[in-house]
Amino acid sequence: MPANPTEKNVNEITSSDQLLSAAQKAEEEGRLADAVSLYNRILTANGSNKIALRSLALLRKDMGMTDEALRLFKAVAQIDPIAGAKDVVAILMESDKAQEAKLYIESLKIDDQQKEALLPLNDSHDHDEADSVVDATPDFTDTDAVIFADLFSGREGVHARQWRAPDGRCGYAPVHAPLTGALVRQHLLGEITAGVYVVRKDNQTMFMALDVDVSQDALQMDNSTEALLKARAFAVQLNHESQKRGLAPLMEFSGYKGYHLWFLFDEPWPAHKARRLAMSIVQGSGPAPATVHVDLFPAQSYVKKEGLGNLIKLPLGIHLFSGLRSKMVDENGDPLADGARCIREARRHSIELLEDLYVDLRISDKDGSGSINGYSGDSPDETETSPHEPEPVHCRSQISTYDDYTLDNDEELAWLMARCPVIAFLANKSLSGASLTHGEKTALTYTIGHLSCGPEAVNLLLCNHTGEQIPLKSRLRGNPASCKKIRQHLALAPGELNCMCTFDSTLGAYPHPLLHLAALRAMRDGEHLENPNALRENILRLESEMQRLKLYEKQLQSKAAQKERPASHDGFGDMQFMLPTTDGTVPEA
Repeated sequence: MPANPTEKNVNEITSSDQLLSAAQKAEEEGRLADAVSLYNRILTANGSNKIALRSLALLRKDMGMTDEALRLFKAVAQIDPIAGAKDVVAILMESDKAQEAKLYIESLKIDDQQKEALLPLNDSHDHDEADSVVDATPDFTDTDAVIFADLFSGREGVHARQWRAPDGRCGYAPVHAPLTGALVRQHLLGEITAGVYVVRKDNQTMFMALDVDVSQDALQMDNSTEALLKARAFAVQLNHESQKRGLAPLMEFSGYKGYHLWFLFDEPWPAHKARRLAMSIVQGSGPAPATVHVDLFPAQSYVKKEGLGNLIKLPLGIHLFSGLRSKMVDENGDPLADGARCIREARRHSIELLEDLYVDLRISDKDGSGSINGYSGDSPDETETSPHEPEPVHCRSQISTYDDYTLDNDEELAWLMARCPVIAFLANKSLSGASLTHGEKTALTYTIGHLSCGPEAVNLLLCNHTGEQIPLKSRLRGNPASCKKIRQHLALAPGELNCMCTFDSTLGAYPHPLLHLAALRAMRDGEHLENPNALRENILRLESEMQRLKLYEKQLQSKAAQKERPASHDGFGDMQFMLPTTDGTVPEA
């Protein structure tokens, strides 16, 4: 029999020990659906298997399935009252059910001393013990505290508080009040220890984080210092991998058993994209040491309206278990003296950069599985994109003749080609039978693939090359390739192919070719008006004027660069320019 049970078809495994080993292996490899299935097989055969019950409960808790986790922990408590009850109380406290936790403890058939040890102490800890080991409070102003609250804002209207029980156990309970500058100041002073639930109600996030921790077993061994050094080294490795992608995370020693890498955004960004980007950084950094594991935040791609999702402790606070304050560290893991300055000068990553990185990930994901290199940290019920934002799926078996579709009748494509010379060049090159480069195919797919008839347009254009391309199965959702990324794929110099489009900043998006469709949509929306033709004509006239002004601007820039500027003039000497208009040209006043 193979040494590793996972090498054998799991359907052939019947031994509980083998099933348990296979389940634990699947969980380590991120194959959570397989792990759940294997744990359930064990419990079907033996519902009192404590290891399987607790393992499945912890897995369900990590997946955000709190009710299911609570049911399983209570089942563990029936077998081992003390150990199981600790987990039940912890999850009830984290669910803001302190009264229910106390009633549950009272119902247990254990002595009063054991019950007292289980009772949590909310919002309190042994200050005398902590004061002996806690570093000095960061020198934050009130303004810094407000900035801090904005940088690390999470789910609206709620934050988390860490609690500590007499037996040393720690956990978090939700507090239904927004994170404010005043609460941040309390956190920094050590009066409370706060955390945030990462995913907002709109399933977006203001940051992502990597939590590099030493395993609990390694922390309790004699070589715990060595394990922490390995965690530090891997955190440094993750930082280097992030920097290669143009990212600049904040690094922090968490105050207990590991390190946090924080990636701050200048605007909210979809959690499923942030999670996928975080996954790719971990995968690109190679395998973690045996005693180290990495948790991703956001931990879920989507959180139900009534849920909270997973939380993470805020930086520079006191960890109530160790009594130590977390510290900001440099790129080598060495402590920095001024944590307040690190937060104050933290880089907020632009949405355009994040979108470019995400588009690259989608392009490089060849297997269509929604995972990166086989890694997936979500529950079996979750995917990296919502049901309304399916991943691009390519499948040769889906080739169709598209008898009801022609390129000539595609209004959106025609509109786009008339206004984006780069897309027009690529489409016409394909129609001429010329071979497209990989970058050209990518730019074409991740632009027109988002149109209403995107799959039909992409497939007809790419299958024009003797059917060698794999067609697009479904319309692309989410964000199209940016103008910057397209120019990179095509290695275009500024202005080459007349790529000089500018977009109205009020559209509220990064520059990409599909923004040209805003005018088309406006005309469609205006068809119910008394005189829709007048609206259409006005839009076309304004677009024509904008194009003329853009060309004029380019002429100004070109002539200004070529002509030497005399000191006695305003920078353009005696040049006289002709203003283009719909009625010809007139001298500039």
